[in-house]
Amino acid sequence: MSKFFSHRILHHKSKSTSHIPQLELPEETRKSMGFLNKKATKYLRSFDFETDEFDTIHLGVLSKYEEILFAHISWYFRSVEVIESLNIILADLSLFCKSPYLFDGSMFDRTQLLVRTYFNEFYRSRDSWQRY
Repeated sequence: MSKFFSHRILHHKSKSTSHIPQLELPEETRKSMGFLNKKATKYLRSFDFETDEFDTIHLGVLSKYEEILFAHISWYFRSVEVIESLNIILADLSLFCKSPYLFDGSMFDRTQLLVRTYFNEFYRSRDSWQRY
């Protein structure tokens, strides 16, 4: 596995307090991910860093199996990102309840903002789950 994918996928750990448990990527999926490394490495070797824009990595034509695996991996990382965001918000709410004067500004406005942000992230996850 390339260093990029092995670091990002095999050694993924949450940095936030775990109010919501993290998802685990199944071992079978981890073992099947070699195709991503090969295709991404091939793309990066042909990439001209001085003239090309680096916004996406084109993996080329994927087999049905590779499409399903890629969708699973994409869903996993989107879900992990949302869970980490939700955990940060929950940790802030918990800290805010213990020490409401720790933060500047209106307590009411901050609570509303954190609750709105929580539900925005929650619905972002719902949209991601419906996508797949």
